Amino acid sequence: MEYPALSPRLAAIAGMVTAGRRVADIGTDHALLPAYLVGTGKAPSAIAADIVPGPLAAASEQVQKYRLSDRITLIQCDGLAKIPPEKAEEIIIAGMGGELIARILGEWPYSRNPGRRFLLQPMTKSEVLRQFLSEEGFRIEEEQAVCEGERVYTVLAVRFVGKDGISPGEKTPCYYHFGKHPGSADRASALWMERERLRLLRRRDGLVASGKEPDPVLLSLIAAADAALAGFLEE
Repeated sequence: MEYPALSPRLAAIAGMVTAGRRVADIGTDHALLPAYLVGTGKAPSAIAADIVPGPLAAASEQVQKYRLSDRITLIQCDGLAKIPPEKAEEIIIAGMGGELIARILGEWPYSRNPGRRFLLQPMTKSEVLRQFLSEEGFRIEEEQAVCEGERVYTVLAVRFVGKDGISPGEKTPCYYHFGKHPGSADRASALWMERERLRLLRRRDGLVASGKEPDPVLLSLIAAADAALAGFLEE
């Protein structure tokens, strides 16, 4: 049986899932990821969770279509609120703002377990999410950029290591804004860095236009982005 085709963004997330571990997909929408992961045998079971009844109804149709009802559980809940921790070894939270992802992680009492892994894909405010992760003791083990049409996304693989396990280099404004992308030879990472650079330039230009002086941190971030992109071009 052919299982659902994944977009480049979802395929990147699926590729970062550890084979053989039980998955929970938060904000699952049509349950494409759980159906693919369980159907192809990469995950033995999955939870498909969403706060809205409509997407869960679509998810139910997807699960029934591929005859996976015995291995995919549907749960309606806010974030991770009703997710049984023993059934969620790899947790996917994708397609949401970075602030919302941070809130969901912060509210779940079982997130601070070194044996549990999170795959996070923020649509906005990735710097807010990275800062939360660093301050709360979650290490970004891997970060991958992926292009889909004219958009570029970043996917983070994260695990709790405790606040003492976070290095000084993971506690800087540069790390919060750019994560592990500087120094990468990947073209998608270069595109992602360019997008972030343009966002910072717009912020700087907006301040200048309003007669305000850009703060030194903002200027240092722009300089860091310029240096990283120069490195991409050299490679």
